[in-house]
Amino acid sequence: MRRTAINPAVKFCRECLVFFVPYFAISCLCCIGCRSNSSLPTRVVQGKVTFGGVPVEEGMVRFVPIDGTHGPMSFGNIEHGTYRVESHGGVPLGAHRVEVDAWKKTGRKVTTPGRFEPETSDERERLGPAAYSSENSPLRIQLTADSSDQFDIQLPAK
Repeated sequence: MRRTAINPAVKFCRECLVFFVPYFAISCLCCIGCRSNSSLPTRVVQGKVTFGGVPVEEGMVRFVPIDGTHGPMSFGNIEHGTYRVESHGGVPLGAHRVEVDAWKKTGRKVTTPGRFEPETSDERERLGPAAYSSENSPLRIQLTADSSDQFDIQLPAK
């Protein structure tokens, strides 16, 4: 019986298949597990965010499920004093702690180490008490199918 030599390119492809196929399969399973649950009742939530009566320039509002509410944490970016949470249908119905990261530009520039060279950007300062951006936030909301989609937030002074 005559034996033929295996082309190195074919050998490389076999090694790639042995290595990459299991990782690809695991990645697909992870993505399937992370997809949104369309049977989870949700509601789009939007509102205004102010600090001292002035609209917050930028930041993020997070809705964290509490007290047995099922579903993922939902968030929306604050832009020019408003936010809207609509990704994956919005916020799951139920009780939520609301966390707010609010920022304003100071007018100064800062230089930070970049990936290849230093980068210059606008300096930002946090608005409101730090507790409002953590698990200690006193803000709560109970969402029902009949509740309003408007939830305005007024951050107190530090």
